[in-house]
Amino acid sequence: MLIANKFESYDIDSVFVMVFVYQSIIILMIMGKRIFLLSLSNETNISK
Repeated sequence: MLIANKFESYDIDSVFVMVFVYQSIIILMIMGKRIFLLSLSNETNISK
């Protein structure tokens, strides 16, 4: 029983970590897109 409980708690922790990492990756991708678009618009403004 103790081993089963440990495994269950570990699964919950690992799932929480996976969700946290997934959310952080999505946030980084969105921020990267915004920075990329801003740099593109800045380059076009400079070229004009």
